[in-house]
Amino acid sequence: MRVLMFGWEYPPYAAGGLATATISLAHGLERHGHEVTLVVPFPAAAGPGGVRVVSASDVSPNLRVLRVTSPLSPYASSSMPTAPWARRTGPTAYRDTLFEDVEDYAIAARRIAAENPHDVIHVHDWMTYPAGREARAVSGKPLIAHIHALEHDRSGDWANPGILERERVGLRAADRVIANSYVTKRQVVERYGVPDDHVDVVHWGIEQPDPADKRLQSPFGDGVPIVAFVGRLAMQKGPDYFIEAAAKVAALHPTVCFVVGGTGDMLPRLFNRCIELGIAHRVYFTGGLSRAPTPSVSTALPRSWSCRRSASRSDSWRWRACARERR
Repeated sequence: MRVLMFGWEYPPYAAGGLATATISLAHGLERHGHEVTLVVPFPAAAGPGGVRVVSASDVSPNLRVLRVTSPLSPYASSSMPTAPWARRTGPTAYRDTLFEDVEDYAIAARRIAAENPHDVIHVHDWMTYPAGREARAVSGKPLIAHIHALEHDRSGDWANPGILERERVGLRAADRVIANSYVTKRQVVERYGVPDDHVDVVHWGIEQPDPADKRLQSPFGDGVPIVAFVGRLAMQKGPDYFIEAAAKVAALHPTVCFVVGGTGDMLPRLFNRCIELGIAHRVYFTGGLSRAPTPSVSTALPRSWSCRRSASRSDSWRWRACARERR
């Protein structure tokens, strides 16, 4: 089967776990004998294994990335006044809104669909849904919408109406929808009116360990229990739940250490809450976890934790990251 896959993140252009998911899924399909053409909205090198990577920036002159320091990403705050993808011309390195980039990506998708034979179209989250619909308009092939996280998960009561509408239209237009948890499936059905029998739940798998991956042992010494949280420090992932639970465990087990691996907009709030609970000396924040097998606290943790807590409000996303890292 020939899969035309539209992604939004791909190393080194990655803001969250979607890049890892896209690579792993594409590589997994390729290993099972399917031909995958992965489309990304920026310059891209070759993909893993036999995955073919196509850059939409080669099609649309408006899709180009200038690598400048910016906190903005597809999963940043719901206001999103600008975006990291840049026009070739203009006074600054930023577009007016992320929505403009999504529209340009969709325009480029028409030509890409016409030039790349495929049997099915697979799109990831709301940023790529318009591209998928445009590609289907050209080829008439089935459209599979993969939903990794809903806008309500990321932003709660402050959800962006524009994103909500794009999610709704994209999910309802798809021939099939893939959700990564039953909680997410229920929200897709209840919030957007997608028929229950149109949504399949596919949990993330576990990659086989690499025997050559050598990492440090516990940075806290032998015999010290470690309870770890791994994930983006955002409301959707529930790091605040972890801190509240840590305070209760700390009261019962005086030697246990707690580690928070990841970064996000909730970091200052979590710092302050640890101080308020009197556990600041027991909780260690690593920052973003490195995927490279280099000696550091962040790379040592997955091999040394005693217990790994998943506090996500909606998905099973980090179980896959957990299983991948702990080897």
